Amino acid sequence: MAAAAYGSVDNFIYCLQTLTGSYDVFFDIQIPCLTNETCTGFMALSLEDKALILSFGTSKYAYKQLLNDSGESVFNKRRRSPLGFGSGMITGHSIGGAIASIAAAKIASANVIDAKQIKLVTFGQPRVGNKAWAAAMENAVGNF
Repeated sequence: MAAAAYGSVDNFIYCLQTLTGSYDVFFDIQIPCLTNETCTGFMALSLEDKALILSFGTSKYAYKQLLNDSGESVFNKRRRSPLGFGSGMITGHSIGGAIASIAAAKIASANVIDAKQIKLVTFGQPRVGNKAWAAAMENAVGNF
């Protein structure tokens, strides 16, 4: 999932199709950021697992735009939807991993998904926060 955030929406879909189950990508973002780079991320939903999936490639801008453009409205709809999101998988690589950890904290603190049902998996994540942040993350997000 983390690697899928580095490609086009077609690559996201291809990566999801290699997994067991069916996943729908319902929002992806590719925006220019930093020097000659493109920041990417996507949001997908597993209808079978009732799981929300967020993946970030790099940069805080993808996170901000992903949540501002669709995430907040999707999360608000979740409370009115009979489907709901039973769990969430949030992942990212490098700076995307740091963004993923912040996204997990925000989702847990907003009670969008029960904190114990959030799975945070990062690769090559730089350090985020201090000792107090680490303690708060341990208490807020159960599976990382």
